Amino acid sequence: MSRPFARLKLGYYPLPTEEAHNIHSLLVASGPYCAIDPCAGDGTALVEITRDTGAHLAAIEIDTDRAAGCIQRGITTIHGSAFECKVQSESCSLLYLNPPYDTELGPHHNRRMELVFLEHCYRWVKTDGVLVFVIPVAALNSCARLLASQFDRVKLFRLEHPECVRFHQIVVFGTRKKSHGRGEPRGIDALLRAGYRPSLIPALKPDLAERYFIPASPPITIHYSGLPLDQIEDGIERSVAMQNACGVLVRKQQRMSGRPVTPLHKGHVGLLACSGMLNGFFGEGDDRHIAHWRAVKHVDEFNEEGEEIGETIVRRRERFSHELTLAFENGRILELKETKNEDQKPKFAGRSIRSGGYGALILRSARLAPTFRQIPTHLAKREVCYNSYTSYNTCRGDFMGTTRSVVISMRLPAESGSRLKRMATRHGWTPSDASARLVEEGLRRSEFAFIDFRDSAAGRQAYVQGSTLAVWEVLLLVRSYKEDVAAVAKHLQWPQAKVQGAINYAEAFPEEIEEALSENAATDFNALKRMLPQARKHDSRRVRKSRDAQASAR
Repeated sequence: MSRPFARLKLGYYPLPTEEAHNIHSLLVASGPYCAIDPCAGDGTALVEITRDTGAHLAAIEIDTDRAAGCIQRGITTIHGSAFECKVQSESCSLLYLNPPYDTELGPHHNRRMELVFLEHCYRWVKTDGVLVFVIPVAALNSCARLLASQFDRVKLFRLEHPECVRFHQIVVFGTRKKSHGRGEPRGIDALLRAGYRPSLIPALKPDLAERYFIPASPPITIHYSGLPLDQIEDGIERSVAMQNACGVLVRKQQRMSGRPVTPLHKGHVGLLACSGMLNGFFGEGDDRHIAHWRAVKHVDEFNEEGEEIGETIVRRRERFSHELTLAFENGRILELKETKNEDQKPKFAGRSIRSGGYGALILRSARLAPTFRQIPTHLAKREVCYNSYTSYNTCRGDFMGTTRSVVISMRLPAESGSRLKRMATRHGWTPSDASARLVEEGLRRSEFAFIDFRDSAAGRQAYVQGSTLAVWEVLLLVRSYKEDVAAVAKHLQWPQAKVQGAINYAEAFPEEIEEALSENAATDFNALKRMLPQARKHDSRRVRKSRDAQASAR
């Protein structure tokens, strides 16, 4: 789960009732006992787990509304933080712990909250008492040592409810070790292996043969040493000090009314909406509502035909729009926002959606969707270059090849930026194209040994370091020697690793090498003579002897 989502839920992941029933089926009570939940929520899970077992229930909950729900269910509840509560050591028989799924924010440590709560609460469990620990599987490794050193019969089960699967939750059962056996982390290796391979953890089902016997224990008393935060908060608002400080620290709200000097155009309305000046309470009676505006970014994608046949340019443009949400007193919600329609013709359509007593009015605006067409198979190889505003994607073969680009901004020294622009001007590129090419060449240099890139009459090409040979020229020799790397290395007086480096590069980018080889093969003496009229053809001595021998044989 992502941290923003966990913070949005305040780390609160209640146990589904179905899973609470499954946990209840594995517990066997020998008599009246005490059960405690340090993160009780509304108390539903603790009630279902201990149903019909004669348990004395105690709970701790920091949220005001959820603590009130625990009290309504007949649970002795402390409203506050579990870290400000004191419980006698080894006094409870069942500890049900489903802590917040997050990391602590402290000056010295940023440990998982599951481990922090376990370290604080495990001492409350008496010898042979039962621990029921619900955590995400990712937090098991951090808690494994403490679990193995303090508890016996540690068993893991995977929760299969859709909400539990979504957050990868498991339940850990264990019984508290006797005092002489505590401290030695037996079985920690098995816990660590299970944390790395959660698919091997068995599912929690009601027909399991495993049973945990809960010893009897009397009711316990939770001592709260923290401050009554709710009472303090209510008292601060009525205090004289707060009234005096509000005049200095809190800006008085000013009501603006009247007509503007000039009519407002769309830009004015957009600025007012984004700045929050159009938010507030409006209307009277049944039409009384809260209005809230917000800005939303949209990305439009459309295609253009390139300069060459079969080339398609995919452009993406970012823009901002506004969304308006109206909340009425009767619970009705109206939402005005821009959406996409599947139709090709732009139109505006409003419709009302009812779900759970809430309505939604959606204003739809259609946009032209990108269309793809068949591409000729003889399309030549084209380069893909990116900049921060446009991504150029080349279509190859008989299908549309969509290459996703990533926008990465970087800061260069002024001198480096000037050199980059001069290089781009010299080659007829844009600065963004030049930077993309240099980054790609740098990545290839780091991935392939003995490879360098240089300017040539045919453009930028891959060369073998320490030589004047391009990679495709080395491949030409390799093919003439029938793939004999040792012979090519002897011919060039190179180490074999250098020749193999050129072969590795050619295998990774075969289209680039084959294109260069094809272009070299297509250039014969007649084509060269048209470009260089002074060129003369001279046969070597070996070629002349071979030709004379063939003539005499005839």
